[in-house]
Amino acid sequence: MKGNKFLDYIVLGILFLFLTVALILVPSEKSIGFWIAYGFTAVSFIAQFYIVNRSKGKANRIRTKFLGMPLLLLAMLYAAAQILLLAVLAVMPQIETWVCVVSCTAILIVFGYFILTADYSSIDDDDDVFELSNTHGDRNRHFSLDVLYDDVKKCAQYTSDEKIKQSLSALCQKINESSNIRTAETLDIEKRILSKVDTLQNATHKDILIEEISELLDDRNSICKSI
Repeated sequence: MKGNKFLDYIVLGILFLFLTVALILVPSEKSIGFWIAYGFTAVSFIAQFYIVNRSKGKANRIRTKFLGMPLLLLAMLYAAAQILLLAVLAVMPQIETWVCVVSCTAILIVFGYFILTADYSSIDDDDDVFELSNTHGDRNRHFSLDVLYDDVKKCAQYTSDEKIKQSLSALCQKINESSNIRTAETLDIEKRILSKVDTLQNATHKDILIEEISELLDDRNSICKSI
């Protein structure tokens, strides 16, 4: 759910409309349980809207308490679980209403808990990033893991060397898993990381630079863990 939030809303709306039409066209009796499940499915889509808005388009970077799963994936699993239950009730109207209510409620409580308790601070912190002077002198550069990730990923896309591309992908993974904590103690390391990332695209020996950035990230994460 990255990118333009308005576009995400449109896509979600179209998906829900398509789902509604498809289920209505299924030639079967629509039980009370079906309509209850339909209501819960609508709630699951409303939750998607909430996630898009709350995560500021960065749900893939927000970690949940469920095995550290990204919020984006958890949200998709929630919608999929509810849609699957709705589909079952569409073709099996004989299922007892109480079974439907208990099942839908259980899905809502479990997924709702992990959605609401996700680590949204990881993207809230991006609104209060440190301003750091970079190697280009007259302009300021913000230290943001999201921006850092995008810069390294873009570099990988323009690299033809497969070995370097793999190393850059591994670096992206390390950035994605890095701590979002920022303190004065990490400021110097963050300056050095930014400086090296700024020169990465045109560097002659990218492999050495990638290793140095990776080591700096390790040092930064060690400091964050000790706080």
